[in-house]
Amino acid sequence: MIKSVHLPSDITSQMSEKTMIISKNAQQRMFHINTLQNTRMDQQVQTLLQTFEEQREQELSSGDEILNAEQVKLNDTIAQAVKEEANIREETKVRIGNMEAENDLEVQ
Repeated sequence: MIKSVHLPSDITSQMSEKTMIISKNAQQRMFHINTLQNTRMDQQVQTLLQTFEEQREQELSSGDEILNAEQVKLNDTIAQAVKEEANIREETKVRIGNMEAENDLEVQ
């Protein structure tokens, strides 16, 4: 049974250097992959934020248009109500005037 093996120092040194190079390359690959993933994630977040902002602006614009349309309807309804009130007051004045004239004729 083999319990211990001793290699010459130059071979040990070469194997150690090779292992370090392999480890360093693996670390660089992982760092590069991580950087790419972070970049993609940042781009996706920016795209989502931009999309959200555009949708928000569209909703605000749409809401403003609806609000303006409803305000126009309300103003038209108020104007019609004021006109009707004026007509009713005028008709009432005419009727009262006619009644007063009839009363004056009856009194004479």
